[in-house]
Amino acid sequence: MSSQASEVLVDVVGSTMIITLNRAAKRNAVNRSMAETIADALDRLDETRHLATGVITGAGGNFCAGMDLTEFVRGIRPSLPGRGFAGVTERARRSH
Repeated sequence: MSSQASEVLVDVVGSTMIITLNRAAKRNAVNRSMAETIADALDRLDETRHLATGVITGAGGNFCAGMDLTEFVRGIRPSLPGRGFAGVTERARRSH
């Protein structure tokens, strides 16, 4: 089952959630909307009992080039309060 915005694809296969950064043309550089979508997916991973594992991967042969510098120069950061860069670096997974 795929969901979310096209910049981030979220699939569930059995008990695993696969989060795919899907901006291959930008080497999967993370922007603010991607960070929000990733954080939402990780919240869903935490809240769904049958999901045991989460995997973050990148489309197009690249994992992630880091932050989207186009947004950075405009003052937009892909960091969320309490979640950090891309919604993943500051908070550990909550256990069930």
